[in-house]
Amino acid sequence: MDEEQVYTLMVIPHANSPTLSWRIPLKWIRSLGLILSILACFGFVFAYSYQQARLAALELKVLSDEFQEQQKLFLAIAKQAEELENDIAAIRELDETVRTMMKLKPKQSEEDNSAATAQATALRLPTPSRGGLATTILRTEMGLQMVREAIPASKDALQDLTKDIAAQQAKERATPSIWPTSGRITSSYGYRLSPFGYGRQFHSGIDIGASRGTPIYATADGKVTFAGYQGGYGYVVFISHGYGYSTVYAHMSKIAARAGQSVQRGDVIGYVGSSGRSTGPHLHYEVRVNGSTVNPWPYMNR
Repeated sequence: MDEEQVYTLMVIPHANSPTLSWRIPLKWIRSLGLILSILACFGFVFAYSYQQARLAALELKVLSDEFQEQQKLFLAIAKQAEELENDIAAIRELDETVRTMMKLKPKQSEEDNSAATAQATALRLPTPSRGGLATTILRTEMGLQMVREAIPASKDALQDLTKDIAAQQAKERATPSIWPTSGRITSSYGYRLSPFGYGRQFHSGIDIGASRGTPIYATADGKVTFAGYQGGYGYVVFISHGYGYSTVYAHMSKIAARAGQSVQRGDVIGYVGSSGRSTGPHLHYEVRVNGSTVNPWPYMNR
């Protein structure tokens, strides 16, 4: 067997100290090199793993922050959806209140009630004890979908309500509701003794005694269909108000309106006089519904 190779390591100091030397077998040097290589590998792996772990921790923190922000965002959206649902419910309640006040026919159907119930159920927000982010997202999506479906219906309901109110207001404006002039009633609607001595006869309106020249007012919005002289009515104005209503103002001394003119409630259309078949200054006032005369008194105190 060959003699084992040995390396000598010598240390020669500058002073007069003796020289130091060590005999190191080659196999030791090889073992030392192997050990150092292994330690170097372990050190590299450790450093790399540490760096990766550090980066992973940072990324995890970023993801955690993003998760918290998203959770806050979803909760905020869910809260907004709930507020929208409450607004829609308030709109429905307002719709019903206004319809009740205006004596309008309710528009809400059983389908609307079912949709409202489903919407309210979908928009109940989950608490931490009842669900996590996934539950919140699901409920929020369902709630927002319900809100999206409810908004057009609420919009249509408000548009219908607006139209109904406008129609109701138009009808109210077209309904006689004030005194046509100031004065006192001298003859009521219905059968009476003829002021001209012809026995008992039907009086188709109300006579209001007033001084000559007292203003006469349109009792509702409408359009003048006739303004001129007509037999026993004398100087007279006929107004069509729509919705089946029309009014007659007779025995004027002067007419202040013309045929085809649109008038509003309270507009002056003439002045009290005694033209035509009359026993003195007064206004003969008629209210007609669908062409037939009715007692004007209920329409004078609306």
